[in-house]
Amino acid sequence: YEIEDDDGIWRSLAEAESIEPYTIEALEHWIVSDWLGDRLEAKGEMVQEVHGLTLWGRTTSGQAIALDTIIKEIYQKLLQEMH
Repeated sequence: YEIEDDDGIWRSLAEAESIEPYTIEALEHWIVSDWLGDRLEAKGEMVQEVHGLTLWGRTTSGQAIALDTIIKEIYQKLLQEMH
């Protein structure tokens, strides 16, 4: 994601302080339910609808999704809501 910077303030500040841009890159893309997509998006994750499918841009790779901190947080909240 990129920060909107219509008037160039952030860009000017970054250049003045020699700050390199930091971008978040999706390493994997997963089709998820609308329900999970809404929760992921609410937590700042990359979620987009493409041709009627909800896609999550996962920023980690190489481990089971169940081990992702974001998934654990959503699961814990769901458990709390059920009790």
